[in-house]
Amino acid sequence: MKLKICEKKEANIKKRANKLVQRAEKIQNIFGRIIQKTDKFYVDKLVPADLEIDNYEGILNNLENKRKDVATAIAAAEDTADNFDCEGQNPKEQITQFRTNMKGVISALNEYKKAVINYLVTVRTKAKNYKAQTATSSAEPATGSVDLE
Repeated sequence: MKLKICEKKEANIKKRANKLVQRAEKIQNIFGRIIQKTDKFYVDKLVPADLEIDNYEGILNNLENKRKDVATAIAAAEDTADNFDCEGQNPKEQITQFRTNMKGVISALNEYKKAVINYLVTVRTKAKNYKAQTATSSAEPATGSVDLE
């Protein structure tokens, strides 16, 4: 009886692991596109306008480290799910380990999200300076368009 229950859990764990990996990859792809577009804006618009971010390379390195942390957490959860076996030494401990690994993936994704948001805020703050400069330098008073009496 316990073996049947365990086998159902085994199928469920493997299914959850696959969904977790797919969801995490989808989120990573979204974050990657956001980072790519923001980097393009920074390089194409802000750098030529002489609005460089002091620690830009450090920010990009931090983003890459967070992305690697997510990949490591996913690999750990996937490994635990793949090695789950009802006839192993302690299936209950394996289930607990899988849940712990899933929480690790979620935590790593949240940290990655925070790093992406901080990156966006940093670039956006510099962009406000860029927009303020372009608006004030191009604005000229209107002359001769209205007669004042």
